[in-house]
Amino acid sequence: MSRLTQIVLTIACIALGLLLASQYRAQQSRSTAVSLAASGADQVAIISDLVENNASLRREIDALRRELASYQGAGEKSSLEAMVEELNRMRIVNGLLEVSGPGVEVQISGGLSALDLQDLINEMRNAGAEAVALNNRR
Repeated sequence: MSRLTQIVLTIACIALGLLLASQYRAQQSRSTAVSLAASGADQVAIISDLVENNASLRREIDALRRELASYQGAGEKSSLEAMVEELNRMRIVNGLLEVSGPGVEVQISGGLSALDLQDLINEMRNAGAEAVALNNRR
């Protein structure tokens, strides 16, 4: 190889190296911009969830305050009777007492994961179901 060919190849390799380095840096900056935009969207979702959870906790606090006021202001009922009623309500929720009354029957065909089944039961409870039976077991 002649001296001139070596110089031309060296310059071409240096130019190619500079172009590759420039492209790599440009790609990195785009990747960072995309991740920042995604993290901004994630932050919005997190903030939305926190606001929703905060509102739910405030509702729960209000319900507990009303329950406390009902225990404190139970004029005709003794606090023991109120506690017995609460105990019976908890026994119903935990499936220790039988219940009767109107209800719904849900039939599911096809595959269902354990997580989906748990979500379904939780949604029923959130909708006000006092008792839930699965395959005739509470």
